[in-house]
Amino acid sequence: MSWLENDQELVAEIGVRVGLRDPNCRALSAIVDNIGADDFREVVCDLATGVGKTYITAGLVEYLFAKGVRNVLIMTPGKVVLEKTVGNFTPGHPKYIPNLEVQPLVVTRENFQRSEVGDALHNPNTLKIFIFNVHQLLKPNIKDNRATFEPNEFIGTGLYEHLQTADDLVVIADEHHTYHEQAAKFSKAVREISPRALVGLTATPAEADLEKVIFRYRLADAIVDEYVKIPTLAYRLNGHASVDLQLADACAVRDAKELVYLDYAVQENLPARKPLLLVVCASISEATDFTDKLVSEHFGGDQSAVLCITSESSEADLQALETVERPDSPVRAVVSVSKLKEGWDVKTVAVIMVTRKLASETLTEQIMGRGLRLPFGRRVGIPLIDQLDIIDHQSYKKLLAQKNLLLEQLIPDEDVRNHVREEHETEPGETDSPTAGVVANHTEDDSLSSTGTGAGDPAAGPDGIAFAWSPGAPAAENDATVLDASEVFLIQEIGQRVQQAQKPTHMYKDAKFKEIYFPAQRTEITPAAFSLSAVNNAQAFSVGAKYTQEVSDRLTRKALEATRDEAGTVSIQEVQQDYLEGYQEKAPVSEVKSEVIARLRKKDLFVGTTAEKNALNRLVDQFLLGAGVGKDQDSIEWGVNRTVMAVNGLLRLIDDSYAKQTSVGVPSFRFELVEVPLSPVIFPDKPIVHKDMAGPVKDRYYNGWKRSAMPLVAFDAATTELALARLIDATPEVAAWTRLYVNGDRDVSIDVGARSYYPDLIAVDEDNVHYLIEGKADRDLTRQEVTENRVAAQRWQNHVNDSGEFPQWQYLFCSETMIKEANGSWEVLKSFASEFTN
Repeated sequence: MSWLENDQELVAEIGVRVGLRDPNCRALSAIVDNIGADDFREVVCDLATGVGKTYITAGLVEYLFAKGVRNVLIMTPGKVVLEKTVGNFTPGHPKYIPNLEVQPLVVTRENFQRSEVGDALHNPNTLKIFIFNVHQLLKPNIKDNRATFEPNEFIGTGLYEHLQTADDLVVIADEHHTYHEQAAKFSKAVREISPRALVGLTATPAEADLEKVIFRYRLADAIVDEYVKIPTLAYRLNGHASVDLQLADACAVRDAKELVYLDYAVQENLPARKPLLLVVCASISEATDFTDKLVSEHFGGDQSAVLCITSESSEADLQALETVERPDSPVRAVVSVSKLKEGWDVKTVAVIMVTRKLASETLTEQIMGRGLRLPFGRRVGIPLIDQLDIIDHQSYKKLLAQKNLLLEQLIPDEDVRNHVREEHETEPGETDSPTAGVVANHTEDDSLSSTGTGAGDPAAGPDGIAFAWSPGAPAAENDATVLDASEVFLIQEIGQRVQQAQKPTHMYKDAKFKEIYFPAQRTEITPAAFSLSAVNNAQAFSVGAKYTQEVSDRLTRKALEATRDEAGTVSIQEVQQDYLEGYQEKAPVSEVKSEVIARLRKKDLFVGTTAEKNALNRLVDQFLLGAGVGKDQDSIEWGVNRTVMAVNGLLRLIDDSYAKQTSVGVPSFRFELVEVPLSPVIFPDKPIVHKDMAGPVKDRYYNGWKRSAMPLVAFDAATTELALARLIDATPEVAAWTRLYVNGDRDVSIDVGARSYYPDLIAVDEDNVHYLIEGKADRDLTRQEVTENRVAAQRWQNHVNDSGEFPQWQYLFCSETMIKEANGSWEVLKSFASEFTN
């Protein structure tokens, strides 16, 4: 016989009134369906952080009160969660849950000894919600929990004994997984109270509790249903290991997001929201060090901008923590150890940084969950608002392993799936409950069973999560890519698997891109002699002029987005995002000058005479003047990337000027405009894969491009042509680009004596600057044919631009190493190529 009526219509009514989300309603339905038996029942609901476990608690309290229950005990793991929970049921508190019909008496460690509370405990019409930390209800051994066991004159017994006598007590264990470490004590304390039921709520259930799980709604579902932010991994491709640089990048990303947050609030006439940086440390001492560093190096000495929360934090700091979402809060960064791992429900955490000591072990859903809540209550369609950036600077392979650790929290476990299916399998002839009908793309068991490709399909993973390929993995230097186990990423992209061979068909270029015209050269050569006898001021000035701007360090960002197909299968895709600028160290230009002089003095070609020393100083001064630095401006600071590239550029000028040169002919040109790409194109019978697909490059077409003039593109090499295309396609400053083929766009060639040279790509940026681009393997750089091609392309570029008849063209010769060291930055790649070709 059931002690609690299963009233699904009431569940539905509470869901509408309180504003429960669909998974909250289904969780409440599952709880009501399972705890009504006469015997004690412990059940667990596993829901992604940020989905609304607090609202499930409120909905359950409303249901229990409506069915006559008057005693509810909510157990919390710590002070932060306890204070939040008290606020949830306290009218007027910022955390109060609106639209509740019940007006309970909230009983806590601080008020249960008062006379008015003692009187209310015996009122059969009053709902009592007891909110305590778990240790306050364990066997007394310290002063803090002894009071709950001692007799109280207003209650008549001890509080613990009073709970034992309540014949309708229901226990709700928030953050249920945290009690696993004290499982024996916790179980004994709960059973000695003798409640009717224990309901555990958690985002990460302990392994020993999996058999108690009656409902699961994982992060993958929450992402696809747009209840949470999209986790986005931000990292440096070159794997910088500096924690200081990692922290600086995190601040840079937070700063970029603040402008977007504030702009959106103004446009929508909403209260201002300021994004927070959360730094999770391994120890109190480390948290203190990071706090000092943030204050002194990134927030201008403003101590109020950084809040350090540990077990040693003051009451003032804890109170400040409660108000960080307010528009007038000065806090921009919160540094913590583990105190905020659960229960801190702040919507404005936009960036999370985890120190290296923590990154390999505890970057889990509980930590990530601190930033998953949506700052404006819903997705707004602006990536920097809708995404949670997790900053990391490990190598790419290590980061893939880190992603897999993170995705373990996205994908349900097979054992749990099977258990829940057995518990809730619908018998023939049974009908679904009223709330089950509102579930989109879920099976009739209303919980975890797979609805995807079927049990017999090896591509089907647990709970309909598909196992597929690993986009974005770096290709090997040859045409084949070998992935180890850490790189087999659990991702599926709809329409992005290798498709079956297709019959030849016509392909047209994308109409949204404007026409691109290539000035095809028609050349005549006349003999002439050419020599360079010395480096003059104009040459040094010209080289310096290439370095008037800083060269940014960009963060690669990949969002873990999700989709659900018609069968209910949820798929996680790793989607490339626009780059953000990372932090870069700077030094005064006086150090740049000293470095140039020191390196030139060490070269064999430098003769240390007075005249040569004077000439050297003159060239350096002219070089810096070309870069916009006068003689009296030594305090101006340059970034490290700009410094390295500028020094190398001037050194190359000196080398080239002293090198012997051969006589060359002076060409004269006329040009004919050729529209590219040729359209329509008949493309041959080849498989089609997504642009981020790893594996052999030849004999396949790539799709999924954002800026390509043609929807399908073929390549001959992974580490040059394909790598260039990926970099260019992810660059917001590029308006359009197209691939050039030797046998396709016949007239897109440059004359090299008696033969023709066919570059790889053309790109056009937002300023209508056109780029003719060649990618070349390092092993081919010294081949005579390659050198002749490069010289001819440079000559073509000069004559095209000198004619004044066309938009500006720039030839970019990009070696394999240049592409790799550009770290995904278009600006850096252009600088590398410019140094090499001009």
